[in-house]
Amino acid sequence: MGTEELIVSSPASIANLGPGFDSLALAIKPPQDVVRVRVSGGEGVVIRNDGEYASELPNEPSDNSAYLVANRALELAGVKARIEVTVIKGIKPASGLGSSGATSAAVAYAMNKLLNLDLDQWGLVELASYGELASAGVRHMDNVAASLFGGLVIVNSTVRQVTRLDFPGIYVLIVIEGSKPNTGYMRSILPKSYTLDDIVTNIASVAQLVASVFKGDLSLFSRVIENDRVAMPYRIKAYGHWGIVKDTLIRHGALGVILSGAGPSIVGFFKDEPNVVEIEGELRKLGLRPRVMLTRPSNEGVREVNYY
Repeated sequence: MGTEELIVSSPASIANLGPGFDSLALAIKPPQDVVRVRVSGGEGVVIRNDGEYASELPNEPSDNSAYLVANRALELAGVKARIEVTVIKGIKPASGLGSSGATSAAVAYAMNKLLNLDLDQWGLVELASYGELASAGVRHMDNVAASLFGGLVIVNSTVRQVTRLDFPGIYVLIVIEGSKPNTGYMRSILPKSYTLDDIVTNIASVAQLVASVFKGDLSLFSRVIENDRVAMPYRIKAYGHWGIVKDTLIRHGALGVILSGAGPSIVGFFKDEPNVVEIEGELRKLGLRPRVMLTRPSNEGVREVNYY
């Protein structure tokens, strides 16, 4: 086998978008990961980490998203090869911005091409989801789907289908304060059952959220983005600063404020560009020490690049 390689970039993502627990996610960029995958003769999977957040990535193969995806791709291909993966880590791990999902999506995309797996859309999502075992312990698919395909993704594991929509070009402001508890814990605090009223409310809210994106109706988007009764009401209790951040962003004109994934990132959506310096200054005066980042929805997912 000769040596072949691909270099790809993969955007971050906001999962559990509003009421869309485990089903809706939005790609955003920046930040992004850049990943180089090289296939050559020999055997074994070698992972190298570089970039701003390289020191925060695990060294054990079984705990590394890139390793798990590359190894699974070799199993699917039924071949022996040496795989070298270099991850330029631009998305902070454990930030609630789909860091492991972005890496997993990048490696899945590259391995599919380099090993000629010829996977369809769902096959790609399934391959990428193996990387989530490292960070979450389960193969959830919303983050990886958003990073793979860009835009707003609707993930339905029952019918094995991802539907994507272009997302309006609004502004997304992210506030990261502190760290989140273990992902397993953040799932464990969710109720084991819900009332019929809660279920109906979430179904209607998800449907109207998707409709608002399709129609570009920011007024409707603003009315339903926070209307979650499944996850967010329980998870925000883990973040004592939630109310301070939300009130500040709403005061500056946010259409709505949500947790990204299980946190710690708190996300505000804005029609017009917000004043990041002013918002960060206000939060600091209120006793926080946040990292504040302005980004945009990305309607482009994983793409091949010629830089490294």
